[in-house]
Amino acid sequence: MAKGEHPTRAALVAATVHLLDTTPAVNLQIEPVIKAAGASVSSLYHFFADFRELVETAQVVRFSRFVDVNVGLLTTIVNKSRTPQELRAGLSQVTRSSHTPEMRHLRMDRIEAINATAGNPRMTEALGAEQLRLTRALAELVGTLQTRGWMRPDLDPMAASVLIQAYTLGTVVNDVSPEQMDPEHYYVMIDLLVEHVFGLSQAPWDPPPKA
Repeated sequence: MAKGEHPTRAALVAATVHLLDTTPAVNLQIEPVIKAAGASVSSLYHFFADFRELVETAQVVRFSRFVDVNVGLLTTIVNKSRTPQELRAGLSQVTRSSHTPEMRHLRMDRIEAINATAGNPRMTEALGAEQLRLTRALAELVGTLQTRGWMRPDLDPMAASVLIQAYTLGTVVNDVSPEQMDPEHYYVMIDLLVEHVFGLSQAPWDPPPKA
C-alpha cells in the first residue's frame, strides 16, 4: 500500500492486480474484485471513476513492478561486471532466462497494458509515465557502458533503450504462432546484436565526448 493510500482503495487495487494473474483484463468482472477486496461497489466508485479505471490502475501497478525488477536486474549485472566479457556473459544469461516460452504470460501482460492505451488518454498518461521511466533507466545504463568504453559511443542511448525493449517484447509474435521457432536461434541473434551492433565485442571504445 502506498503511503497515505486509503486501505479500501489499496485493497481494491491489490485484489485486481492478483486477479489479473489468471484473468485477462478484458474478461475481468467487478464481482470477483469486490469479493476478493472485501469491499463494496459503492466504495469502488468512491475511489475510481469507473471499473475500467480500477483495472487500468492495476495494470499500471503490474507494469511498474516489471520495470523495477528488470531495471534492478540489469543494473546489478552492469555494476558487478568488471570486464566487457563478464557483461556479455551476464546479458546472455538474462536473454536465455527472460525470453523463454514460460515467460509468455509476462509478455502478454505488457502487450495487454500497452493495448489499453489505444484511444484512452487516461491510460496513456498513467502507463506512459512508467514506460518513460523504463526507457530512461535503460538509457542511463547504456550511457554508463559508453562512459566505460564498453559500448559504441555513437549510439543514442534512448534509441538503444527502445531497441532493447523491442527485442525483449518481440517474441510475442512467436508466442501466438502455431509453428514455433527454436528459442536458441533467437538467443544467438540477440547475442550477436549485443556484441556487434552495441559493440561489446569490439571494446574498448573511446567514451563519447562530454556535452
